[in-house]
Amino acid sequence: MVNLPGELEADRVRTLAIAVQVCHPGEVGAARLPATRGADILRVSEDPVTFSSAKGGIFLSPEALGPLDVMRQMSIFKDGAEHDRHRGIVAKSFLPRTMLVLDDVIREAVNKALDEVLVGGPDGECDLVRDIAMPVPVTVIGKMLGAREEDAPQLQAWTEEIEQGMTNGESAVSTFEAMGGYFLANMNNDLIRGMECLAKSIGQAEVDGHKLSEVEIATYFGMLLYAGNEPTRSVISAGLLALIEHPDQMELLRTQPALLKPGKSGHPPAALGEILRWTAPVVYFARTATQNVSLGGQQIRAGDRVVMWYPAATRDPDMIADPDVFDVTRAGNEVYTLCYGGAGPHHCQGWFLANRMVWLTMQETVKRLGDIELAGEVTRVRSTFANSLTSLPVRFRPAVPPRPALAQPGHYAPVASPEPVPAAAARPTSHAPKGDASGTPRAASSAPKEAQKPGLFKRLFGGK
Repeated sequence: MVNLPGELEADRVRTLAIAVQVCHPGEVGAARLPATRGADILRVSEDPVTFSSAKGGIFLSPEALGPLDVMRQMSIFKDGAEHDRHRGIVAKSFLPRTMLVLDDVIREAVNKALDEVLVGGPDGECDLVRDIAMPVPVTVIGKMLGAREEDAPQLQAWTEEIEQGMTNGESAVSTFEAMGGYFLANMNNDLIRGMECLAKSIGQAEVDGHKLSEVEIATYFGMLLYAGNEPTRSVISAGLLALIEHPDQMELLRTQPALLKPGKSGHPPAALGEILRWTAPVVYFARTATQNVSLGGQQIRAGDRVVMWYPAATRDPDMIADPDVFDVTRAGNEVYTLCYGGAGPHHCQGWFLANRMVWLTMQETVKRLGDIELAGEVTRVRSTFANSLTSLPVRFRPAVPPRPALAQPGHYAPVASPEPVPAAAARPTSHAPKGDASGTPRAASSAPKEAQKPGLFKRLFGGK
């Protein structure tokens, strides 16, 4: 298993990328060739005709998560016009003008989490992964999908199961099945004023005049939950660690918060772009060559797999000066696009939402927690795919006290928000997959009763 900290220098990541091509178990046959330079990754990302997502999938193992024929029903596994039609299902929901209605929802989720860690008194300790970075994105994307707030731990468990499938080449078919039943049962829950439930948009969608199949619906839910939750959580936690390790940069953000705030176009300003570059939350995606081609001096044959290693590209000295310097005032930083899958048709559809969650979470955290310093070992998920922390224990002194609405830990009176806030919410369990560096077992899946929709994937794919 490979563990990829965000602080690896570009040349070390490139060396590791080449090693993974040789060492990762998989089907015998086509070569796995690394793309580690920014220019090469942009070329692959922008040319889906030559470098296909559908032909061999997007992971090191084509059968990761489930049979490739099943995974091809996600838009991220599609090419060309078919990809564009499926991507259009939720396109309106992710327009910048639509995402702006979520600012109050995000801000409330952030401040609710911070209130809980601040209630302990003048000297506080918390885990920034468990207590801040984890609950915010899972709460926001859960509300968008119509999920009940008390089900946040289950959403997190499903996210972790999908991540482990990506890393270990394990099937997550049963997870998709449970998610499909759950979100279809909650598709009429419009929890955000001014936004239709995403589950309804998916459940009622048509492509070329046909309703989506049950399999397409279930895998679509899985893609949205994972993509809306895990990478954002990773940027927040690794970004906060970077600021702790560079206290002068944290002080700049306290005194100049505008460095973090995205404009209405959604493009990240200097500090946010630098945090995205530095943390590189997604480690790789793969493509399959459809014809013989030369890339970065490598001769690639039709059928070869090309693996794009983003942590190397975000520190490519040909793309950015002084790549191993963390500088939140860095101007002209366009490398952050590589953190969203590069350019081209597969650029992350939720990039605007992710930027706003990272901005509001980090801005409020550095404003309300003072004198932040490490209070224990920082641990990471053991994964070839996700560059993610599992624990970031810190001690701090409150800079801004808890809001008066807080009665006691975990109990809140309603505050100004586009929708009612429940009186109590379950805290998501720690993101610690089985056998990871933290030693904490991964949460077992226990889908709500309505999610137990029997037999769908087992009937279609023989119980895989």
